[in-house]
Amino acid sequence: MADGGPRRQVRGIRRIELILDTAEALFAEVGYDATTTNAIAAAAAISPGSLYQFFPNKLAIAEALTARYVAGLDDVYGRILAASPGGAQVPALIDQLVEALVTFNAASPGARALMAGAEVSPDLVTVVAPLHAAMCDRAEDIVGATAPTLTAGQRKRTADVCIHVVRALMPAIVAAPPAERADAATELKRVLVGYLSTPR
Repeated sequence: MADGGPRRQVRGIRRIELILDTAEALFAEVGYDATTTNAIAAAAAISPGSLYQFFPNKLAIAEALTARYVAGLDDVYGRILAASPGGAQVPALIDQLVEALVTFNAASPGARALMAGAEVSPDLVTVVAPLHAAMCDRAEDIVGATAPTLTAGQRKRTADVCIHVVRALMPAIVAAPPAERADAATELKRVLVGYLSTPR
């Protein structure tokens, strides 16, 4: 009986991860708006009541997924920035960054669905705000690593352009057949390197 509490805690953590993984897949497949908590519970092979023990509604699930994505992005950018001091060579840094972002996006199919859902769901805007902020802040850090002399305003404008380019091209890269994904990623790298290498 003494270890019953820890066992329940482990089961609870596993159940939460199952719910989040299932919701992520459904968000990516049919979109945030079309996904219901009942659909998530059914796909996870649990009862709606079991789901509600951990998440009171779909928005809470989206919030937990967003936190997971933010942590993942922080890890991606943190590792790259730690290995790239100010004035880092643009091609080498962008090569590492794009490879890491392709891996992250392929493993996080619900992230794009949540960002898209925020465009039509006011409630979701607040939930995904930390993800958007993480993208913007870290992109500015990357720009600063390649060009330390830029002003804060220049870093922000440059980072905004890079974010839009990545968001526009990444879905096609992730959706490409494995044999073509590397070539598609190379095109994104060329665009970013060309842009970031242009004197400002």
